[in-house]
Amino acid sequence: MAEQVVIDASVGIAHLHDEVSTVAVDAALLAWSGAGISLVVPAVFWIEILNSLGTRHRYTAAQAAEALHELDELGLETVEADRAGHLLIADAVERQ
Repeated sequence: MAEQVVIDASVGIAHLHDEVSTVAVDAALLAWSGAGISLVVPAVFWIEILNSLGTRHRYTAAQAAEALHELDELGLETVEADRAGHLLIADAVERQ
């Protein structure tokens, strides 16, 4: 199995919008990409991104669509997780 990194919405927002951690996040994304590491996001990631962009950052619908496109270009793999999936994620985190 190829190595994977699970990222959450805070990473996505930092990549899209100037945040304190933007430089570090962009460096990590570049390093992971260069190492061939798959970037995985939970399905709720996209809802959290839209919520943050719309409420906290006051993006218009057009700006949010552009931001989602930018995130799509990172090659993120969206995964749906049920209870069994959550247990597998917990196991993978423990082994890191």
